[in-house]
Amino acid sequence: MTSHQYLLVRTFYHTWIVDANWWRTLLIWVATMLLRYFLATVLVICITGEANSQTLSAVRRPFAAGEVLHYKVKWSFLRLGTVTIRQARADSSRYLVQMLVQSSPSLPFIDVRFLNQTYLTEVSQSLSEETVSSSKDPTEKTVYRADRANGIIRMVDSLKGKQIRIDSLEWGSDCFDALGLLMFSRRMAGCDSTISLPTLNDYRIAQTNVTYGNETEEIEVAAFDGPVRCRKVTGNAQWVGKSFAGMKGPFRGWFSDDEYSIPVRASVEIFLGSIVLELESVDHPSKIVTSSSSAITCRQ
Repeated sequence: MTSHQYLLVRTFYHTWIVDANWWRTLLIWVATMLLRYFLATVLVICITGEANSQTLSAVRRPFAAGEVLHYKVKWSFLRLGTVTIRQARADSSRYLVQMLVQSSPSLPFIDVRFLNQTYLTEVSQSLSEETVSSSKDPTEKTVYRADRANGIIRMVDSLKGKQIRIDSLEWGSDCFDALGLLMFSRRMAGCDSTISLPTLNDYRIAQTNVTYGNETEEIEVAAFDGPVRCRKVTGNAQWVGKSFAGMKGPFRGWFSDDEYSIPVRASVEIFLGSIVLELESVDHPSKIVTSSSSAITCRQ
């Protein structure tokens, strides 16, 4: 008798019998891809010297202690899991931004938990200190710290409080972790630019090409009663990392076109089709409760 377990996966058009170990690998890849593609590579550093960028950044206020965003993750008709992004005050100048990815309890043989957190300020969203854990054991984690005085990024893997790997990268300018890029881009949403930006991924820094348009589009998501006016982002990751199971590809993302600049939806193409991340609920200090025909509104 074989030790492999198998899953029967059905969509409207097709049925697959897949190895459960392969299915688990796919879900881990999807979780990390959503973090890196949507919450890293989708996110853009716009050219701050342009008048348009300066005007837009002045009205975007994405930092809000107490904000909690819940997303559902879907592949075809199958719900893969949930993504939760939280903000909290770390001290007088820094925010702690966290992202938790969890697989759906209804999926058999699969138990995925991915946690990412970083410290940011409203002045600078470049890498300061990022912690990533993709294991059920919370003591197994990787920490990246920027040592600007020496122009390097220090990397430490640990397990049960013991360091198991120590490494470093030489990098003389700013680079961005996933959540740092998210918060920077929420501030700069709507810039009309195509740029290449440095992204920290799997112990190395690579470039990602992104087009951040200024066109608006109406998007409907589960979190709001009506459509939300959004700014659309498109791009293509030009690098491959182990966190993505050796894959790369195009992506799209939408941010609400208002002062909160909330990521409401993302779509990433993979070999099985399109993975979608959709905003399901919002807990915000400004008490966002609904939407008009064109923009998010708040309870007075």
